[in-house]
Amino acid sequence: MNHFFLLNEAIDLEEYEKFKWGMAELVAIEREAKDTFLKHKSVWDLAQIAEIYSNYGQYEQAISKFIEQLTTTDEYINNEELFDMLFQDTANAFLGINFSTTKISDAKWIINNDTFQVFKNNNLWSINYKNLWLKRELLFPNLILCGEVEEQIYQIGTSSHFNQIVNKLKEFNTAIQDWKNGNFSYKEINQKYALIISPESDQTMAKYKNERKFRLPTGDSEYCELHIKAGDLRFHFYPNNSNRNVYIAYIGPHLSTISN
Repeated sequence: MNHFFLLNEAIDLEEYEKFKWGMAELVAIEREAKDTFLKHKSVWDLAQIAEIYSNYGQYEQAISKFIEQLTTTDEYINNEELFDMLFQDTANAFLGINFSTTKISDAKWIINNDTFQVFKNNNLWSINYKNLWLKRELLFPNLILCGEVEEQIYQIGTSSHFNQIVNKLKEFNTAIQDWKNGNFSYKEINQKYALIISPESDQTMAKYKNERKFRLPTGDSEYCELHIKAGDLRFHFYPNNSNRNVYIAYIGPHLSTISN
């Protein structure tokens, strides 16, 4: 999730035309559902806002609707430290037109769609065990992480395993992107990518298959015997050959086998 606060000081321009066209750039930002745009009620005290409603043309209508739809915060956010304290583990930046009189670092100036997209791309991989789950669909669009994985990652926390998990998921996401035809082939992936994937032995499945049965977001339960090996971690997953969806159902220590 990302938060963007409309900073009064950065839109409080004396010239109305510069204000109008600057606000039009903010209105044109292509945001997603996970992008939360914020304002403080004090924005209505700005003289330019009153002028919007007295010059109610096409652009003024779009700007007023934009401001009205911003989520109102109880506290006025005028610095980066406060912003990050109020919204921890998210990417936070400021909306405005001219930041020259502020102390906001230029990396957090959002003045149009270009700066908005650059900020989001730069912060996409700013992740930790707390926010990876929120970003999972953006980071790994070709993988479907199942519900239990959220808690498993949280339990791993800040250990060295976290970066290992991210690296393996990145590699696997790329591999699945190349799965265009036929049934899933772990042998083919092993040959092309830095991954070690294998099924369980018949003996292990005969004795411990129920440990590898997981509920998928579809509501179905499947045996996930295929797994990625990464040190003492295992990533158990289920590839659906019909729709080429790959469900990551378990990330953690290796499950019971006949050899342990």
